[in-house]
Amino acid sequence: MFATRFGRILLLVAVLLLGGAWTMLSQVPAQRVISTTAEAPLPGYAAPDFTLTTTTGETIQLAETRGQPVVVNFWATWCGPCRAEMPDFQRASER
Repeated sequence: MFATRFGRILLLVAVLLLGGAWTMLSQVPAQRVISTTAEAPLPGYAAPDFTLTTTTGETIQLAETRGQPVVVNFWATWCGPCRAEMPDFQRASER
């Protein structure tokens, strides 16, 4: 009887230890998210100035276009939706 009771207690302790270990190890540690984006300017305020290269290889600063409508589209050749919208941006730029 002692061996059976001891075996059950030992089994219960083992199950509790394994359950606790499983719970501790299965939790995903909190990850810090570092934003690399700037906040959008409020209406009526100018966007922050930056320099970029156009599709023709020309370098421009956003400050040079103050007072003119500007569309800045960030895209990649491997991005399917980006590639699909390229003809629309081309037509808009030709207007």
